[in-house]
Amino acid sequence: DLPLLTPADVDAVLEAHGPAPAVTIAPSGDELGSNAVASSPPDFMPLRFGDHSFRPHCAAARRLGVEPVIVRRAAFELDLDTPADLARFVATPSGTRAYAYLHNSGIAERVRAGS
Repeated sequence: DLPLLTPADVDAVLEAHGPAPAVTIAPSGDELGSNAVASSPPDFMPLRFGDHSFRPHCAAARRLGVEPVIVRRAAFELDLDTPADLARFVATPSGTRAYAYLHNSGIAERVRAGS
C-alpha cells in the first residue's frame, strides 16, 4: 500500500512522537487519509480506516487535549488505492522492489496503456 516506505520513514514518525499522551500522524498526499498513526497509549483514541481519516484523527486527538504531531514525508503521501495511484507510481522511477516487479512483469506497461 505504501510502496516507497523505508525504515527511515517509520523512524521519522517514531522520532517525532512525544511522551504519552501523544498522537503522531503521517497523512496521505491529499490529506484525506492517515497512512501512519502513532498513539500513546495505544488505545488513547479510536482509529479509523479508509478515506477521510486524517481530519477525524486530528479532531479526536484535540478533543482529548492533545495536539497531534503531523509528519509529512513523500513515502507516506503515495498509497496505492486506485488505478490512478498505480499509474503515478509506475510513472516515477524508484529503486523499490515493487517498481522493479511492475516493470519486469509487464504490469507497468499495461498500466500505462490503460491510462
